[in-house]
Amino acid sequence: MKGYDGKKWWMEFLISVLGTSIGVGLTFAVTKMVDVSNQSKAQRLTAMMVIDDMEKNLEVINHIRDEEQKSYEATQYVMQHIDRIDSIAIDTLVTVFNYIVEGSYMNPDLEFSEAGERVFQTTQEAWNNLNDVTFIRNVEEFYKSRAMFSNAIQTFYFWQKPVRKAESDSLLTSTDMLDSPHNYASFLKDKLQQRRTERYMAFYANRMLFYGGMSRQWTDWCEANKFLMNISDKQMKRFREKTSGRDHPAKRSDIVGSWVYTIDNNQSVEFHFRKDRTLTCIQIFPINHIIFSGSALLQASVEGTWDIRGDSVVLDYDPSTCTLHVDENGIAYRDEMRDSVQSLLRMYECESQLQQFRQNISGDNAHHVNATNLDITGTKLELAAKKGETIHLERMK
Repeated sequence: MKGYDGKKWWMEFLISVLGTSIGVGLTFAVTKMVDVSNQSKAQRLTAMMVIDDMEKNLEVINHIRDEEQKSYEATQYVMQHIDRIDSIAIDTLVTVFNYIVEGSYMNPDLEFSEAGERVFQTTQEAWNNLNDVTFIRNVEEFYKSRAMFSNAIQTFYFWQKPVRKAESDSLLTSTDMLDSPHNYASFLKDKLQQRRTERYMAFYANRMLFYGGMSRQWTDWCEANKFLMNISDKQMKRFREKTSGRDHPAKRSDIVGSWVYTIDNNQSVEFHFRKDRTLTCIQIFPINHIIFSGSALLQASVEGTWDIRGDSVVLDYDPSTCTLHVDENGIAYRDEMRDSVQSLLRMYECESQLQQFRQNISGDNAHHVNATNLDITGTKLELAAKKGETIHLERMK
């Protein structure tokens, strides 16, 4: 009878436990992509899929940190100018509102995807390709850390917002707090001067230290796993491009025309690319209010230039060309409300709003380089930024 190999049994047990207890973003079955007889290729492909999922999670935590910094700075600005809060741009006030009010806004870019956990059972054999204990241990520690991070930002007092969800729900359903920009500003003026808001702002440094520490640790695990499997950053980039289908870069002739990025039924961004390489970008936002029915549309327009360089489209905006226009065709109101409606709508076109718009697309935000991917019909265009954000445009008819 063969002797009992405890070390081998423990390795098989460890791989089995990891394969059933942690979720890894494996988006397709390894067994369908590689020749199972080629163990080395299977191991490498599995490792790259795992590392790719880890790096996508790393992008999320870095995005969370960046959004926290921008929101904190906006809130600091409003607190420092509290006496003239009524003159501050409404989008800045919205940023502050979302920062201090629990449950007011959910950004899908700030959420970790756990889809891999739901499909992992179909890719169980993939873990048999990984025979490096250090690699597996790094993956296990990474997903434990992610679970701890998610729990911390939901429960730890550093992240407890000044206006809790029960209070905000009550205010939104029983008062006219958001019926006008003035009420909005009055609400924030009250909340920003309370002790609990000061405490939340004071914990900003603790939150940023936490994000930074997590980001460094996750980066270390990603880099260590690439080192263990002898995988370069260039190889990971090619892997992402291949698995995302980004293999049909657009030519100049493909880009010319009008495209739309639809955010939802009422919000969109139009891109009008002309043959002379000039560009018009129009962001369209709905305006809804209790004093009229239907929706007005705020059209924020900016001119610029575009070009194709390699596989990317380069966009350069000119902030001095920014314009704001409210389209009133979609609303109706009683005659006696005309002055109130017009006063409200003109606020969206006022100089302070225009200055804020120009500021938002100035500096680094005036220059964009996006990798392109055109679908086979030529009617759908994917634009991917360096940070991993991707949007999909459709050719306008």
